[in-house]
Amino acid sequence: MGTLRGTGRRALIGALTVLLAVGVSAGSAAAQVPTNDDFNHPRPVPRSIVNGTGYYDNIDATAQTCEPVHAQRRGGSSVWFKLIGRATRDRVFVNTLGADFDSLLAVYYGGQICHVLPIASNDNCPGISGGSSCLSFVALPNTNYRIAVDGLNGAEGQFHFKVRRVVL
Repeated sequence: MGTLRGTGRRALIGALTVLLAVGVSAGSAAAQVPTNDDFNHPRPVPRSIVNGTGYYDNIDATAQTCEPVHAQRRGGSSVWFKLIGRATRDRVFVNTLGADFDSLLAVYYGGQICHVLPIASNDNCPGISGGSSCLSFVALPNTNYRIAVDGLNGAEGQFHFKVRRVVL
């Protein structure tokens, strides 16, 4: 493998100087925080994934002040979803099967992150290898729930988000 000499080397040094001057470093890009990174701006659980699956990520997500500890484990890269109970009482099943990181999953009731009531949580589905999480809870009629998907110790990646409802 040869070394750069003369004009080629000067061109490379000039290009690197320009990149550093505008604040761009090799191999990095500006962080794209997920739109549902904030408890107050959860992504509504789309009708298309109720009794189906959506594909999401928590890459570049953060933790908030007062954010609860999900599934009694340290996280640090949570995204939030909002689920509204239907007119009937339902058993709701939620999972992150197929996550490519060790996910934490939790459901809360309440409108302020510092004062939420934990409803259900999980870290690692029983009998399933990998980092997928799963849980179920009873959703009361017309009640708003927040669902957090976080990464154990700040882990990030992509996950399948599945929600299934069964009328009780």
